Amino acid sequence: RICRAMGVPVCLYAESNVKEQMQMMGLSSQGDLGPFISGYFDTTAAGTFGRNTSSVGPKMEPNGYIKIAQQMSIDIKEVVVLSVDEKELRAAEEAGAHAVLRKRPANWSDSDAITQNGKRFPVCCSMMQLFRADR
Repeated sequence: RICRAMGVPVCLYAESNVKEQMQMMGLSSQGDLGPFISGYFDTTAAGTFGRNTSSVGPKMEPNGYIKIAQQMSIDIKEVVVLSVDEKELRAAEEAGAHAVLRKRPANWSDSDAITQNGKRFPVCCSMMQLFRADR
């Protein structure tokens, strides 16, 4: 809701197909989150389901992030990618996006910010952290 109020589009890019993503957002414990999602993208060839939905390829390759930014008419330098996967974060950075390591508060420590290859990513435990004024 904060993102929508600020005019910041939120997109999903998942291995589950677009139809499954849409169903999942409609059945969340917080109610129907579908109206807050600006675009749905997947790694499969399952087809499209309307505007800002498509299959863009593997999440571990930069081209998928570039395609999403282009389809959303957003400069890739303005894109923030949240992921728990280091390979996805490296691909997002290679594409030109900002990469943020997503951790759940119950299981994160400062050492989690350092990946297996010694790369340090910013860490985010909640969406609220992305909007803090001191960042």
